[in-house]
Amino acid sequence: MKMTTLLVLGDIGQVLRSPVIGMWLLGSGCSLIGAMKPSLSLAPRRAIAVILFLCLALPIVAPSVFAQRQILVRVLDAESGKPLKGIGISLWGSNTGKFQPAENLSWRSMFENTDSKGNAAFQLPDAVPQFLLVVSGPIDLHNCSDQDFSTNEVLRTGVVASYRQKPRWCPKLKAQASAGSGEIIIFDKRFTIWDHIRQEIP
Repeated sequence: MKMTTLLVLGDIGQVLRSPVIGMWLLGSGCSLIGAMKPSLSLAPRRAIAVILFLCLALPIVAPSVFAQRQILVRVLDAESGKPLKGIGISLWGSNTGKFQPAENLSWRSMFENTDSKGNAAFQLPDAVPQFLLVVSGPIDLHNCSDQDFSTNEVLRTGVVASYRQKPRWCPKLKAQASAGSGEIIIFDKRFTIWDHIRQEIP
């Protein structure tokens, strides 16, 4: 169990007159550190209310605020909506919105293969780039969807990539999905040997 530590401005003895409150805080995973500054202390009842709220809220709010540097790229079949497993995905970062030449890149991840749910997870660097580019293996996908995105939008609301249905061998989009914060959803089609043969035919 994770322990949440709060700094209490005032006399903890006054705040925690009831041993029941003290035992509840301990059981909830919340510890207190007192700072003997009576002039800044709250009224005991109000202080208890604030402490109880923070002990309940911080474990819920903190992960969503501080762990929002993970990006999840989900690759789905454009027709069936089923996840595409084993697709090599890399995430590139840029602060200019341009990804070529390589000098424009501020960060580039290693390639990760999508799992059985079509997901590939990436951890952004401390210096979060302003724009992201989803790059697939050279013979994995047809690249039927947009690949560049605003990092802020991805982290805030998530993004479903616009489907271009180009080049001509991209099938009509039939599947639907919704993205959550930190997610990029890509609709595409797995590249096959037959697709390679078709591209060679004028």
